[in-house]
Amino acid sequence: MTFCSGAGKIFHMKNQYFGDINDYFKYGLLRILAERIPGKISVCWMLTEDDSSTDGRRLDYLSKPDQWRKYDPQLFDKLRESVIINSSRDVVEAGAAICRENVSFFNDILSDNMPDREGYFQKLLNSLDDSALVFFDPDIGIAPASMMKGKKKSSKYLFWSELKEIIDSGKSALIYQHYHRKKRDDFIEEMSLLIEKRVKAHEVFVFRTPQVAFFLVPQPEHLNAAREMVLKTEERWSDKIKIDRQSAS
Repeated sequence: MTFCSGAGKIFHMKNQYFGDINDYFKYGLLRILAERIPGKISVCWMLTEDDSSTDGRRLDYLSKPDQWRKYDPQLFDKLRESVIINSSRDVVEAGAAICRENVSFFNDILSDNMPDREGYFQKLLNSLDDSALVFFDPDIGIAPASMMKGKKKSSKYLFWSELKEIIDSGKSALIYQHYHRKKRDDFIEEMSLLIEKRVKAHEVFVFRTPQVAFFLVPQPEHLNAAREMVLKTEERWSDKIKIDRQSAS
């Protein structure tokens, strides 16, 4: 399925985020990964309702093409066209921005309700037969120990059991993660070790941006693709994305 035209229906319950600086990093990484992963990438948006948060207003970079366009010109131009020229903040544009034939989207809405959440992830699993990797895009990231499924705002998180089920099914995973209120280096090391332990990861690659990190958990057969992604990211985004790697001991 090709999304370069922007066609296809996506439920857009977080339009307020579309096109911000985190999307530029996010879609840029997905574009690189899609060039290297041997199979389909399924994007699980983990869509939730719009809220009153001021997140998603980091758009200043789109007014500075001299500084920002060089990292991914095609992607930058598409985001700038959508957000600045057309005043459209709608994640239906994400497919056209990513513009990779092997990327598809899981568009269901995720709520805090426990039975609904269980149905959501079962439907996701049923849709992944031909997928090599799942990108999880929760509002915040992996749930801390203090957050339980079914609690208010639990829909903003991915839980360890859900990630483990994907890894156990033979898929690789990429996870969007906001930083916690601790030193960045400590947080990255702690999360990498937790991922290694909780899902039995062989290696964990961390792509750090100023506001968020992306944790890549490749299956053994995707390690070469992951390493190629690291090299391409270093080449294209060298001064904006820092990469860490945690190998299983």
